[in-house]
Amino acid sequence: FEPVGDSRSNDRWLRTRRMWRHIAKDGLQRFDWFVAVDDGGFVVPENLLRAVAALNSSHGGHSSQPLYLSDQGDYAPWGYVLNAAA
Repeated sequence: FEPVGDSRSNDRWLRTRRMWRHIAKDGLQRFDWFVAVDDGGFVVPENLLRAVAALNSSHGGHSSQPLYLSDQGDYAPWGYVLNAAA
């Protein structure tokens, strides 16, 4: 069930669900990796490329296997990275 119209701005679950539905409909065929970051996080592209390359090489270079990258630290999580298979 999804409410009709706009949701409250603090309804993170609904916003995330809508985001992934949009990606599933319009982005899976065009992109290999997806990054979700909270408003307090930032991404250094060179570091992200290095991390994704390491994940790909550790799994035989195939992105057909679902891969997920996230921070497991004690502080607030920064976000996550998923490949299209995930």
